[in-house]
Amino acid sequence: MTWLDLLDRLANLGGIADVLAVSELDPATRRLSLLRVARDCEEAATAARLLVEAETEDTAMGVRSDG
Repeated sequence: MTWLDLLDRLANLGGIADVLAVSELDPATRRLSLLRVARDCEEAATAARLLVEAETEDTAMGVRSDG
């Protein structure tokens, strides 16, 4: 995964959350949907941490990363 992939993923999650906010869903469906978005956000946060760690290691080794 690259930073651009991660940004696309977060933008999609934001769009889903926006749709859920205005959708007339029953409370149980809304809760499950928001939990799914929250889980996907946690996965995106993990991906971001891994990207930062990889870039930090690359920088320490003198490797340039543009992705």
